[in-house]
Amino acid sequence: MAHTGNKNFFRKLISPLLDLIFPKMCLGCKKEGSFLCEKCLKAMEVAVGQSCVVCNKQATISNQLCEVCQDNFCFDTVFVMSTYDGVIKQIIGDLKFNYVEEVADRLAEMYAQAVDMARLGGKMNGQLLIAIPLHKKRFLERGFNQSELIAQQFGKYYNMNINNKCLQRIRNTKQQANLNKEERLENMKDAFCAKFDQVPHIVYLFDDVFTTGQTMNEAAKALKKAGVKEVNVLALAHGN
Repeated sequence: MAHTGNKNFFRKLISPLLDLIFPKMCLGCKKEGSFLCEKCLKAMEVAVGQSCVVCNKQATISNQLCEVCQDNFCFDTVFVMSTYDGVIKQIIGDLKFNYVEEVADRLAEMYAQAVDMARLGGKMNGQLLIAIPLHKKRFLERGFNQSELIAQQFGKYYNMNINNKCLQRIRNTKQQANLNKEERLENMKDAFCAKFDQVPHIVYLFDDVFTTGQTMNEAAKALKKAGVKEVNVLALAHGN
């Protein structure tokens, strides 16, 4: 604990000097002043709609899944904030490869606002929140998990319990974005395992981007195999 405190103190001490030498620039528009300016924050399209996030057919706003997809996936509900394009795509990409803590905080704040708009926050209060884990090798290469950083900040808004040890990625899978639908299915198969000292009834599973749903589905499958009854998926953005 003392080591962490010293590290944070040193960081605060040198922060003004670093800002002077390397001024903060908005990751969206490159304007100097902050890593995410108010203009770009407001420009992010909040896409809280009624289309199924998997097949784009009609779905209720409470779960964003149609009846067919509900039957085909292990998770129970999905809530995504925005489409994965424009400013948010650029910022999530920058966060993933250039860790900026301030951006994670602001994305978490914006996501909490979207959750409140959809009136979903009440059910989340006090529940378990798990970020989709990276494989150990990927984590060592990157040095952090961007979904975990955002989830840690987001969970504070609803007094959620955060546990990033009970779900593990046991296979070092390829990046889903580079694969077709069939390859994505095979790539994520049995990629996760879950273990609890005390099995929760409900789990909220968080990731930055929801695409085909295969990553979330395999994680949800592992959680339910471990005894979880309900798995609800949370994601910042929805892309193809």
